Amino acid sequence: AAEPEATEAPADAPAADAADDLTTLSGVGPKYSGILTDAGVTTFAALAELSVERLQEIISEAGSTTAGNEETWPEQARLLAAGDTDGHAAYVESLKA
Repeated sequence: AAEPEATEAPADAPAADAADDLTTLSGVGPKYSGILTDAGVTTFAALAELSVERLQEIISEAGSTTAGNEETWPEQARLLAAGDTDGHAAYVESLKA
């Protein structure tokens, strides 16, 4: 049998090894996404495991200033890693209040 040419997993398959789009997080743009990726943090699950202190160290070690809302990133990432997009949206909205 010929191997399928597509290398991407089906949309409904868990993306355990695939990088997540970290810019989905409120406060994470291309700059911070790049910093996190360079530090080996490429998934929501990995980001959810970081302490705020370690996250700030990563940003500082990259020669950048902190974003000002990075303390919310692990919780945002935890919600997204669990597939809770509604919970994530509600959490982000609560931050604006």
